[in-house]
Amino acid sequence: MSTRHTTFTASIIAIALASCCCSCQSMPDDAVRVNRCPAGHNDLEPVSESTGTSIFSGMEDDEPEMYLLGKDGFLRCRTCGYTTDYPTWERESGDPKSFAVPLSSLMSEIPVPTPDLLNGEPEYSQTIKRGHVEHEYMRYWSKEPHDKVLSRLEAYLATAGVVVTNRNKSMLYEGGVIIKGKWKGFAVDFEVVIPTPGNTTHLRGSLEPTGRLDFNTTIVPLDKK
Repeated sequence: MSTRHTTFTASIIAIALASCCCSCQSMPDDAVRVNRCPAGHNDLEPVSESTGTSIFSGMEDDEPEMYLLGKDGFLRCRTCGYTTDYPTWERESGDPKSFAVPLSSLMSEIPVPTPDLLNGEPEYSQTIKRGHVEHEYMRYWSKEPHDKVLSRLEAYLATAGVVVTNRNKSMLYEGGVIIKGKWKGFAVDFEVVIPTPGNTTHLRGSLEPTGRLDFNTTIVPLDKK
């Protein structure tokens, strides 16, 4: 082998080693491997909230898309819209039927006023952490009177099988009502208030937890548990 060829080969090896070392040095200590969203999609899009490099992509065990997250970065699933800063995954939408991991029927079927009586669209959100749906939330603003919104909610909760454990007046808003209870063994919390006299009525509700992941990363909704 010629001296020139030997020198060239050594240079290639040195560059490869240097590149590897640089990659290792830039890897955050808190990096975590993530390659699928809670719905099982591997169509992940890295997004960084900082100017520094906080998300790394690569290949491992033949997975086409694998990301390593640092503390300042998060991922978004291009297929279903869940985002994560890991280990928490979240999604928000105005359509309760659009979640790849289905919302519980209790939250998704809460009666909502017709669009002409709404002040903006209703909001729904879901939080998943370490294989469990930990929290669901919904709210809307209505032009209807407080009493009408409250009576419709209470009728719905009774029909849905919610066991009310507490019904108290709001400490923050005059005339507001807070309802706490259980549904299939899970805690629910609702509030109907008018934040400002003469303003629209605000209804919000939350439920936790609402499901679990099996070992195949498939959500088992609460209703099927």
